[in-house]
Amino acid sequence: MKRMRLLIIILALLAIVGPTASFWSSRRRRRRPAPRCAVNNWSGWTCSPTCQQRRTRTKSRTGHSCPSLEEKKPIIIANWGNWGHCSNTCGHGSRIRRRSVKEPSSCGGAPYSCNQPLSETQSCYDSTNTDCRVSAWSSFGNCVPENGKCGPGKATRRRHLEQAPTCRGRACPSLTEEISCNAIACTCTVGKWSIWACSETCQKVRSRAVTLRGLYCPFRLKETASISISNWGNWGHCTNTCGRGTRTRQRSVQDPLDCGGAPYSCNQPLSETQSCYHSTNTDCRVSAWSSFGNCVPENGKCGPGKATRRRHLEQAPTCRGRACPSLTEEISCNAIACTCTVGKWSIWACSETCQKVRNRTETREGLNCPFGLKERASIGISNWGNWSHCTNTCGQGTRTRQRSVEDRLNCGGAPYSCDKSLNETQSCYDFRNTDCKVSSWTPFGSCVPNNGKCGPGKATRHRRLEQAPTCRGKACPPLTENISCHATACCTVSEWSVWSCSKTCQKLRTRTVTRRGPNCPSYLKETASISISKWGNWGHCTNTCGQGTRTRQRSVEDPPSCGGAPYSCDTEPLSETQSCHDFRNTDCKVSSWTPFGPCVPENGQCGPGKATRHRILFQEPICRGTPCPPLTEEISCHATTCCTVSEWSVWTCSETCQKLRSRTVTRKGSNCPPYLKERASISLYNWGNWGHCTNTCGRGTRTRQRSVEDPPNCGGAPYSCDAEPLIETQSCYDFINTDCQVSPWTAIGPCVPNNGKCGPGKATRHRVRLQAPICNGKSCPTLTEEIPCNAMACPVPCTLTEWTKWSRCSHSCGSGYQSRNRSIIAPAKHGGACERELEKQQFCEIGRRIDCQVTEWTPWTRCNGDCKNRGYQVRGRQISRPSLCGGRSCPYLHKAKICPRECECDECILSSWSKWSSCSCDGETVRRRSIIRQSTCLDKPCPSNLLKSKPCENSRNKCYYTKWTQWSSCESKRWCGEGQKMRKKTPLIRKLRCGKTCKNRKETGTCYKFCYGG
Repeated sequence: MKRMRLLIIILALLAIVGPTASFWSSRRRRRRPAPRCAVNNWSGWTCSPTCQQRRTRTKSRTGHSCPSLEEKKPIIIANWGNWGHCSNTCGHGSRIRRRSVKEPSSCGGAPYSCNQPLSETQSCYDSTNTDCRVSAWSSFGNCVPENGKCGPGKATRRRHLEQAPTCRGRACPSLTEEISCNAIACTCTVGKWSIWACSETCQKVRSRAVTLRGLYCPFRLKETASISISNWGNWGHCTNTCGRGTRTRQRSVQDPLDCGGAPYSCNQPLSETQSCYHSTNTDCRVSAWSSFGNCVPENGKCGPGKATRRRHLEQAPTCRGRACPSLTEEISCNAIACTCTVGKWSIWACSETCQKVRNRTETREGLNCPFGLKERASIGISNWGNWSHCTNTCGQGTRTRQRSVEDRLNCGGAPYSCDKSLNETQSCYDFRNTDCKVSSWTPFGSCVPNNGKCGPGKATRHRRLEQAPTCRGKACPPLTENISCHATACCTVSEWSVWSCSKTCQKLRTRTVTRRGPNCPSYLKETASISISKWGNWGHCTNTCGQGTRTRQRSVEDPPSCGGAPYSCDTEPLSETQSCHDFRNTDCKVSSWTPFGPCVPENGQCGPGKATRHRILFQEPICRGTPCPPLTEEISCHATTCCTVSEWSVWTCSETCQKLRSRTVTRKGSNCPPYLKERASISLYNWGNWGHCTNTCGRGTRTRQRSVEDPPNCGGAPYSCDAEPLIETQSCYDFINTDCQVSPWTAIGPCVPNNGKCGPGKATRHRVRLQAPICNGKSCPTLTEEIPCNAMACPVPCTLTEWTKWSRCSHSCGSGYQSRNRSIIAPAKHGGACERELEKQQFCEIGRRIDCQVTEWTPWTRCNGDCKNRGYQVRGRQISRPSLCGGRSCPYLHKAKICPRECECDECILSSWSKWSSCSCDGETVRRRSIIRQSTCLDKPCPSNLLKSKPCENSRNKCYYTKWTQWSSCESKRWCGEGQKMRKKTPLIRKLRCGKTCKNRKETGTCYKFCYGG
């Protein structure tokens, strides 16, 4: 009962509390506060026209308590930097110092336009003459091979610049010096293999020796192989060509022939014989004709001759077979022409020896060609010209006069460099004193703002120069004067805000006045219709072959997407659709190929690969149009260089009883191996046989040995592994008296030069000890005998003089070159080497070249003469910067001209040109004219050109030769090896005009006379 009451009370409470809780829950939902305002990040700082930096941010969510959306602070400018160097290192100039906008660093990309300048300029003067100063030479560096690996090279030493020359200080010497040197030899030189020799065990042996150590020496210096016997040859002809006889076939020891002169004594016969019977009638058979050889003149020089062709006998006739035809045939032909022709002389050019040179060439080879194809003559120089004006208009100065090369002006474009000077200088004086004269000042002009619009500015007045000062005349005052002034104050406004879209389908932006002024704009708010682009082109029909639909679109141009809000104007839709039909057969259209792209290696790293090019699909095929071709094409190519490494070095033995070898990277690439060193255990041969007992008559010891199999001799280093000895010793006994026994002498071997190459030597024969003497047996005679002999002559290199000293630099100032040379005293003999380099050149540099600079010309002075007395007018200019270090010299600084006058004068009268002269030995013809009456008119002098020359049209004074003869047979001072061959040609006409003669010509060449039988 109590439980029922408690349950009823609980249910009643729940009925009362439930509606109350839902009421308060709804009240809490209705009283939730409004959201807070949210903003985006600050933009970058920008510089405003008011010399302030400004940044802004925008709202990302509207709400209460929004912070400021704009922030401003003054621009921070850094302190002034140090003054720069004076623009003129020798005289008046200017120097600059700068400062920068410290914050913000770039004004957001806008130009800096505040009234606080960022650069400042002031005048400066520098006239100190400072010589160039360099440090002491460093030591010469390592010898760097010219090919980057080995052989001859260069060693360099350097010094650095400690003080550059200023004003007229001494110029700097060269900072680098090179000398020739020799690095490691490029090729390890080994001698030739000796002739194969046959041993008693039917094997052949040959050896060679290292003559010059260098890179990559071969490891194998001795070689053993089985004697190589060729296959049986064909059976020879029957000894009787018509009846019973015998025939043989042979085989030979292929290498070495005849076992180096020793008899072949193996059990494999080299000859075989069988009987034969021949009764067949065989006709003679010959080969096809060869080509006709060169034409050989009948008189041995030129004109008609004979050419020959041949065929050889392939099968001789046997029994009663047909006889052989002729094996030689001749035909008539024409050899070299008997007359030679040459071209015209070239234009004269000046050589370094103060002579002029001209050339001509053969246009057709033949006999009697003129010998002189090159001609020299002295250079013609004109008379001195008039003296120039004095260089100083007030006191002592200098004046110059010049002359020029008359024949072939400027020596065919090359500089004139003879010791006959083309310029001459002498002193002069001038003493006229004239004061400077200027006009009155003009009124001050209007105030011109510094920024071109408003604010502070300058007002200017001028006066002009009426007379420039000369000699010690009074100098000129300033011709321009400026005063400071202030124009109207400038109005400044803020930038336009970003466009925003209103609900009426319009866009709105605003700006504010930051400082009042006379040029403030009349409007600070701007409203405009939303700008929508024109309709685009209709898209493709959705069905390319039948009925479908197509669409076209347009977009909001400004502002894009209405500042982030969706575009919602129904009166101006952005998309339009219509139905369409398409039944046209349209072919596929593609663009032109693009250039091939980069090469992509096939292995993804380096080496060969593929390069690809593309083209774009302009029009897909429609209905039954032509299908599209491939849009991608590949070609093979080569990408980055693959890494290459050298061969493994020879194995060497380490102290840890291991062998070691290494390799190096010879060309860097993308796939270089990760390891360049390799280690392995040392491999030893099996023990050899026990040696003879050390005592042949009593107790002694005997030893046996083994060697390092790989690498042999441990790469030249001693083997030092105690755990694996190479020598083993044991005791022994011997008590038998046995005499020494030796074999017969072998044949005398080839002549071996004493120096291993050539010249006198020795030939050796041997015999083998068959039995060593034991106990008290008879001792052995000598086993080797040497006979003096003479091998091939030794090559003798040519003899050269020492290098001459370096010549002077070709330019006295600036970059040039200098050379040195040497000559051959005695030529090489017997194939000896001779260095080809007989001349060397290197660059040199002396100072920096500065050309002379002058001011503009002053106006002409008034004429000071009349008709009776000659007058003149003068104008001048000054040197603004003198020439230095061989720079272009200063031009004339003063000019004078005769005043115009109306007096009568006599003009120049010339004779007519003479006829062209006959052709000279030099191949030229000339004509002349003379002056009948000299001119008295100052502005019309007589011309100086009174002589004309030109090359002759038909000048034949050249040697013409026959064609080269056939090369002679190879002549060698040794019975085989390198030798010389010769050919020659003779002149068709020996004597020419002007005492010239033509000589025979010879030509030699290198040949090789083959060795047979050994």
